[in-house]
Amino acid sequence: MALEEAGNLRRKNIVVTTFMLTDDPYLVDFVERFTRANRGRAYFAKADDLGSALLVDYIQNRRRMV
Repeated sequence: MALEEAGNLRRKNIVVTTFMLTDDPYLVDFVERFTRANRGRAYFAKADDLGSALLVDYIQNRRRMV
């Protein structure tokens, strides 16, 4: 259901940016799939290291540490 909504938002030109503060594999996988379906952006950071994060950007098709 949520992945369908991500696609609906994309069709309405609404980009979702998500900021993750966990490394739980289930949640990371869900956010990856949601971000891909929306063609948005996701930042993945660890709670003990908020100064750096992995940016997954489906708008510009890139991954990088920020």
